[in-house]
Amino acid sequence: MRQQIVADWLSADPKLAGVLIQTHAQQRLQQDCLDLLSQSGVALGNRTRVPGITTDHLQPLQTSLRGNTLIFVHGSSAIVNKIKHLAPRLCAGLQEKGWQVNAIRVQVQPRLIKKETKSTKRGLTEENLRNWEAMATQLHDPGLQRAVFALLKHHQRKS
Repeated sequence: MRQQIVADWLSADPKLAGVLIQTHAQQRLQQDCLDLLSQSGVALGNRTRVPGITTDHLQPLQTSLRGNTLIFVHGSSAIVNKIKHLAPRLCAGLQEKGWQVNAIRVQVQPRLIKKETKSTKRGLTEENLRNWEAMATQLHDPGLQRAVFALLKHHQRKS
């Protein structure tokens, strides 16, 4: 619904209609590239599937057309190398689909992966300390009781 509202708004203004046309062209180019890379060999010039390339791997693939050069940007160097090897077939396949592509450039753009950070709070909570202290008072072995109180004393210094 919202996409249709935006599309109607863009197409109503002659100055912005070009943006809508470019967006649709970019989407078609992206889809044609995904189709050529993931489908079986007819569009790629052979009769076998492309090993190791599936649509799932290609989702973060970005494409842009600058002049007659198609630029691929992907976060995986393995996928980039596969696309480099397929570039001549891909270029021919896109030309068959009507795209004016004479060259293909491929770039790796690593994605930033946010590492999970561990909790910086260390030691026992106040509730844990109270529970250990209650348990220590009920111990019958004096050596074990001293050890638990030493542990509690050590953790109380940290907090």
